Amino acid sequence: MSSYHSYKDEELTTAVNQADFGAYEELVDRKKGELYRISSALTREHIRAEQLLQDTIAAVWYECRKSEDQEMDVPLLFMQTLLILDKKRQSRSRQNLSSMEAISMELRDADENTSESLPVKQMISQQSKQIEQAINRMPASVRQVFLLTYLAEKDSSEMATYIGKTETLVTRYLQQAMTILAMEIGENSEDILRSLLRKHYEEERERIEINLHTGKVEAAVQQGLTEARKERSFNQYSKRRVYRWSFIGAMLIIVSAAILYMFTDSRSPADLHQPLNAEGTLVTPDMSYWKRTMKQEQGLERRLNEGDYQPIGQVLPENNGLRLIIDGAMDTSTGFILWYTLENVGGTEAPLLDNGLIRNRSNKIEIGSGDSGEEGIHYITKGNKTQGRLTVSLSNNASTDLLAVEKEVSITANAHDKRFRYAEFVMDIPTFPEKPMKTIDVNEHFTIQEQEYYIKYISMSTQNTRIRVEAVGAKNQSEADDAVGRLVDPSLYVVNKSILGTSRKSHSLLESYGSDLIFESIYYEEYTELSLQVEGFKKLEGDYVSFIIDSNTGGVMHSDMNLPKYMRISTATNEETLYLHYPLENRDRYGIYGNFMDGGGNRYKISGSIKKKDEILYKLPNVPYVQPLSFRFYEKNESELNQKEEDPSVHNRLTIPMVKK
Repeated sequence: MSSYHSYKDEELTTAVNQADFGAYEELVDRKKGELYRISSALTREHIRAEQLLQDTIAAVWYECRKSEDQEMDVPLLFMQTLLILDKKRQSRSRQNLSSMEAISMELRDADENTSESLPVKQMISQQSKQIEQAINRMPASVRQVFLLTYLAEKDSSEMATYIGKTETLVTRYLQQAMTILAMEIGENSEDILRSLLRKHYEEERERIEINLHTGKVEAAVQQGLTEARKERSFNQYSKRRVYRWSFIGAMLIIVSAAILYMFTDSRSPADLHQPLNAEGTLVTPDMSYWKRTMKQEQGLERRLNEGDYQPIGQVLPENNGLRLIIDGAMDTSTGFILWYTLENVGGTEAPLLDNGLIRNRSNKIEIGSGDSGEEGIHYITKGNKTQGRLTVSLSNNASTDLLAVEKEVSITANAHDKRFRYAEFVMDIPTFPEKPMKTIDVNEHFTIQEQEYYIKYISMSTQNTRIRVEAVGAKNQSEADDAVGRLVDPSLYVVNKSILGTSRKSHSLLESYGSDLIFESIYYEEYTELSLQVEGFKKLEGDYVSFIIDSNTGGVMHSDMNLPKYMRISTATNEETLYLHYPLENRDRYGIYGNFMDGGGNRYKISGSIKKKDEILYKLPNVPYVQPLSFRFYEKNESELNQKEEDPSVHNRLTIPMVKK
């Protein structure tokens, strides 16, 4: 690349547009530092930053080659492509880590190998935790602008150029981000908030610079260039073969089009999306994509054939050259599915839907999000139009009071023609007619610690699932309800066996109401077996001891005298997990119940444990709890004392089969 050292950036850009790969290598070398800083700011983790940088380098060369008839601003294209790829990354992994990442993180936690930890330092102060929680609640574009401002230290004019918007809109995004942050922290002074952010990101910025100066970025840069070379070689090879395959390709297109026509809606294209009112906000819905995707999933296809869906045809206001039509919706146990048509009315490239979320209409706080992967966003593109479906679900951690507020759906999308364009669409939550309740007679008895119970029936609605459990021998209804309330950590276990394999899912108890155990709805779930699992039975007196702690301050508020001293809460290196440290002491013979409660009465599940030499680390979800947290411990019997495992989810577990198809 030495022959290009004397070139100015503008001259390198011209050479790149003329397919000069050597010039491209030189331009990448000059921009790699800035690209890595932004990649690190957006991903917050070195390995993901390397992957984003690598993908960007390969993708930009491809875009330049694809647009040979256009003069591309390559440095700007670097930034725009990086932002687009980051949005796609967020939509794929917004809520969950991949299974491989989760396993690797558990191994790092178990080994306490701090050198392999994520770059965001373990949060010590409550304010630092609140900052990260606020960032996680920000919409994708707001989050990008926020991190570019306070971590990558970009100004408004630069960001406006990157995202193809005005500085006014960038300022609005920042204001929205600071509003979310102020609500989370409880501090309205912008000067104080900025001071907190500077301190919060100081070490992370230093770590990014260290990675650059020690050459940790070079491998990703070279891999990105290697991928770009492969694309270059493939394009050269494919041009030599294009004529040989042109006739066969044309025939395949004709046959495919004929097959596609047979499986799509019988109406002609002229009948689809026809205005149904003068304002043009309501059109005839396009059902073609519904029918194609429904055939892949028997449960959804059956519901479609039975008319169990809601045609909509709503046209949302055009935003930044993009138009979104909601063709229809279908209710699910935890949310709903939207079928949509997304049009790039201001360009020729097919737009992409980023994601969707459910939020409180008044304060814009997120209470549900779009699922990613196979269960989430599906789409096909044709010309400047994209058809697809989006599954949106309420958060598992959303409290009952929060779910009762007036809600709205926010959907984000983008297009990339000559510049990156972003749009946000807001709509009301779809309404669905009330479905008839399903009732299944069970008539099963079980006994736990000398108390006999009778499972009478299961009732299913779109709101919840209720299991009627009656205490045999109770003298009155109050005594019967009390006996049901003393069942420890009941859960609904759902098994579905099909030709594709066996799936298993456990639903935790939402609440106990009289003789009813209430779980989240499984109205639309496919299942072959249903079981009730119970962890134990609380005696009237002396059944358990309690430990109460404030996980924010670490202050112990109550600990029964027989429990080990020095129990405490810490944060795992992945920051998505808290640890309850339980010392191993021979004189203490207590195990822990699998569920615990916060100060607001919300139940949470201990997700597992790691056994150390002198203690057990019980894993807790790192969410914004209402303080304090209450844990219950039970006195072990002799058989449990001889067990080697310290899994809080298996002691005294009883599984009662209820339904088997």
